[in-house]
Amino acid sequence: MENNEFAMALADGSLMRRLIEKFQQTGAPEDLSKLFAVLKMSMVAVPGTAELAGEEYSEMIKENNAQGRNAVKFVPYKIKDDEGNSYLPVFSHPNQVAEEFAKKYRLAKLAFVQCMDMAEQLSDVSGIAIDSHTNYMVIKKDFFNIIRELPVIE
Repeated sequence: MENNEFAMALADGSLMRRLIEKFQQTGAPEDLSKLFAVLKMSMVAVPGTAELAGEEYSEMIKENNAQGRNAVKFVPYKIKDDEGNSYLPVFSHPNQVAEEFAKKYRLAKLAFVQCMDMAEQLSDVSGIAIDSHTNYMVIKKDFFNIIRELPVIE
């Protein structure tokens, strides 16, 4: 895959979706490693709501000389599996979000690595669920450090 093709497939989420599908078919560790390397570089759509931030958040903004009195924070939506485990849902591309879901929540565009950080801050979350409306895959928190330590693909 040429650099331009790679960049486009990374940006539109198609590379992530192909690698998820390949790993689900093969279960091969090398396919999981490729997926993890791509996740490290990927931007994803994260559903949530915007809420007025609390007093301590507003104080932090003031300390950093940021503008605005009424700070707004992004609160991610969470999903649960059949066993009751909660996950932070992310989508490889906004077109992977079910239409009625997209109407109900705002979509924030974040780096997958930022989503790992967010999931780690949420004690009730077990990991990240990728494309939960289509070709669903869960990445448990146990794998986050492995993803962080992988070299970036050039």
